[in-house]
Amino acid sequence: MPLLSAPPQHVSVHHWTVLRVNQTTVDVAPGGTHPLCQAILPTALTAHLRSTTPRRSVRVRLRVPGHTPRTRVVTLLRRTAVMFTPRTLHLRDEAFPEGTYRLSVLGAGRTLARATLRLAGGGTC
Repeated sequence: MPLLSAPPQHVSVHHWTVLRVNQTTVDVAPGGTHPLCQAILPTALTAHLRSTTPRRSVRVRLRVPGHTPRTRVVTLLRRTAVMFTPRTLHLRDEAFPEGTYRLSVLGAGRTLARATLRLAGGGTC
C-alpha cells in the first residue's frame, strides 16, 4: 500500500518593500541592503510571499537585530504580504535598528522559505 503524503509546499519570499516616513516605498530583493538614514526613516517592512499552495496556514518569524524573534500565524494566498512595524515588533524607540533582519516561513515542522534584509547605516538618502 503506497504512503500518502502531503503535496510539497512551495513558498518563496519574492521581495521586501520598505515604507519610509515620507510615504515612499522601495522594493528590495531578498538578501539585499537598504540604507538607513536619520532623515527618512523606514516606518514599515513588508515581506512579499508567493505560494503554490494557497489557504495553508504557516508561521512567519522575523528576527530583528538585538531583539527577540517575533512569530505570527499567516494564511497564505498565492501572493501574501506580511507587514511589520516598529510598534507591532515592540522595538525600542519605535524605530528599526541597523542590522540584518532574518525572516523564516515555517510549516509542517520545517522551514519552507528564508530571506534576509539588511538595513545599513550611513547611507545616502
